[in-house]
Amino acid sequence: MSDQDDGLRLFITDILILFSIGFLSVQFFKFVSWSYIYIRASTLPRYLPPQKKVPNWSLVTGATDGVGLALAHELALHRNSSVIIHGRNPTKLATVASSIRSQLPPNSPIRIETVAADVVEPIAASRTIATFLEGKNIRISLLVNCVGGTVMFGRRYDGLDEISEEAATGIINLNTVFPAMLTRAVKPRLARPACIINLGSYAGTAGFPFLSFYAASKSFNMTFSTSLNREMHALNQDIEVLGVVLGSVRTESSGLITRDASGKVGLEYPAFFIPTPEDMANAILARVGCGRHVVVGYLGHALQAIPMEWLPNALTEVMAMEATLRRWKAERKGE
Repeated sequence: MSDQDDGLRLFITDILILFSIGFLSVQFFKFVSWSYIYIRASTLPRYLPPQKKVPNWSLVTGATDGVGLALAHELALHRNSSVIIHGRNPTKLATVASSIRSQLPPNSPIRIETVAADVVEPIAASRTIATFLEGKNIRISLLVNCVGGTVMFGRRYDGLDEISEEAATGIINLNTVFPAMLTRAVKPRLARPACIINLGSYAGTAGFPFLSFYAASKSFNMTFSTSLNREMHALNQDIEVLGVVLGSVRTESSGLITRDASGKVGLEYPAFFIPTPEDMANAILARVGCGRHVVVGYLGHALQAIPMEWLPNALTEVMAMEATLRRWKAERKGE
């Protein structure tokens, strides 16, 4: 073998070594950056100063159940924030507000307000909330667009041929039109600095079957968040916009909670991957200031997403279809 062949072999070996070092360095940097998101301190106190004698205001939509309810409790009881609770049922709103007020210490400066608006008419609901803020002369430091879902319009899983026009329109209005129009309507009432959090869903990232309208609407919210955050930065407006992707949460409406004949509660997945609404609320607030436009809020959900990114596309296609197809069939067994 000639010296020229040896030289070529060494050259190729060096190139492969350099490529491997570069590849591993990039992956290590990605891992460190990803890990840092879930261990860093939240910058929420920038918007809701913990020692401020007159607490700043937060507005949480869809705050009479689930994650929205948990967020309202967390903000008022542990984050030194007055809270405006939005919902469509005045009776439930009054109950939630009374519950939170009863847990506040005597003479607390924190105030709890409620505003009822049915998001079936998203533009009218947005105007109602904006008018409420103007009438109360309230400027909000944190807006959480939490309201969303599918079950209020019928079944959780529907194929394109099954879903009614009313249900499809309702899902789009609830998950897309309302949060976008509300953000537009209340922007003049935002304090500086301020933070807007738009909640999305892993369905919007993964594109699960039988959830086409819901998945697309949640995907819109994340693109809306990215675009709006860049717009605020370009205009030098001190408003952070963050899209937070959620996976399954331990609520009755999730369809993942089971009960046997004795009433014992079970979960479809290990508990770590299905956080309680309280854990999810804390995770959402912990991601504020993470430096990304869109982020998976809860660590367990982020870990679940890793295989979908690394496995072959053919395998992830099967996984996505089988999981949702099983639930689609199960939902029809009782009909």
